[in-house]
Amino acid sequence: MAYNFERLDSPHNIYFEIGSEDLAQYVNKTIDKLIVDVEKEQFKSFNSVDEIKVFVFSNKERYSNYSQASDKTRGSAMTNEIYISPIIRGRVETLPSILTHELSHINIRQYIGSWNYINYIPGWFLEGLAV
Repeated sequence: MAYNFERLDSPHNIYFEIGSEDLAQYVNKTIDKLIVDVEKEQFKSFNSVDEIKVFVFSNKERYSNYSQASDKTRGSAMTNEIYISPIIRGRVETLPSILTHELSHINIRQYIGSWNYINYIPGWFLEGLAV
C-alpha cells in the first residue's frame, strides 16, 4: 500500500494525505499550546519537540495500516509520531484532546526511553496519565 503525504508549510513536522489538509491546519493551529500544556501538567519538557511528527490521514484503512491501530480510533502514537484518523471529522472538536493525549505518550517516552516505557510502566498508568 502506498502512502503519499504532503508536508504542511509549518515549523512543525505535520504531514497529511490529500483531502485532510484542513485537519492538518487545525493541528498546526493548536499544537504549540498543547505542547506547553503537556509539559506543564507532566512537569517535564519534551526532550525534542523537533522530532515529533504528526501524520493526518484521509482514509481510515490507510490510517489503521500505517499506525497499526484500530480503524475505530481517532488517534494513536508510536515513539515520536502521532497519527490522526479521518474519523475525527465526526467530532473534530475533540482533536485538541486527542493531540494532548498522544503528546503525553510521546513526552513520557522521550523522558524515560522506549524500552522503559514498554517494559516497566503499566499501560493503565500511561493511559490514565494521558487522559
